[in-house]
Amino acid sequence: MPPSPLSRLRKLCLALPEAHEVEAWGEPTFRVKNKIFAMYAHANNHDGGGRQNFWRL
Repeated sequence: MPPSPLSRLRKLCLALPEAHEVEAWGEPTFRVKNKIFAMYAHANNHDGGGRQNFWRL
């Protein structure tokens, strides 16, 4: 079974220097220092629109 989209996103984001994960608005966000560079939304989240999504900021 292939890895979930969130686990793939988490692996990519946390491989970056100084990156860490913080839960915000009930979903994982990925940051360097205090700046968000990526966010994830589960399909059941109102931002997900019925699909898993992520944003690169």
